[in-house]
Amino acid sequence: MMPALLRQKGLRATPQRTVILELLHEVEGHHHLTAQELFQKAQDRLPGLNLGTIYRTLEGLFEAGLVDRMDSGQDTVRYSLRDPAHLHGHLHCRVCQQGPEIGPEELALIARLIQERYAFALDVNHLTLAGVCLECSQVVRPAFPAAPL
Repeated sequence: MMPALLRQKGLRATPQRTVILELLHEVEGHHHLTAQELFQKAQDRLPGLNLGTIYRTLEGLFEAGLVDRMDSGQDTVRYSLRDPAHLHGHLHCRVCQQGPEIGPEELALIARLIQERYAFALDVNHLTLAGVCLECSQVVRPAFPAAPL
C-alpha cells in the first residue's frame, strides 16, 4: 500500500519512506508522533536508520503532501499521515500541551476571514493555532492575557 502511495506522488519507495509511512499509518486515532518517537519505533524495522534520515524523510513526505506537520510553536513538531477524509486543524494550549481539533467548517471560516481582510490565501491544511485553554488561563492569567475580541 505505501509503495504505491509513494509512486503516485512520483517518489521512489525507499525503505525509509515506506517504514515511516507504515508507522504513521499504524497510529491509533489521529495521534501525532515526533521525529524522535518515529526514530525509536523504526529501529526494529531498519536498525541502521539515524535520526537525521528521519527528519529529512519527514520533510520530503510533507512536501509531497503525504504527511501533515503539527508545529505548536514550541520545540516539538509532530507528524501524522495525511488523511484527506479527515481535514482538521488544532488548537494547542502552550501550558498543558492539549487542545481540541478544529473541524473543516471552522477552518473554512478562518480562511475566508483572512482572505477577505488581508487578501491572503491561508493554508488551512492541518493548521495549528497556539494559545492557552480556558482551564489553564485561570491559573496562569498574568503570563497569558486574553486577546481582546
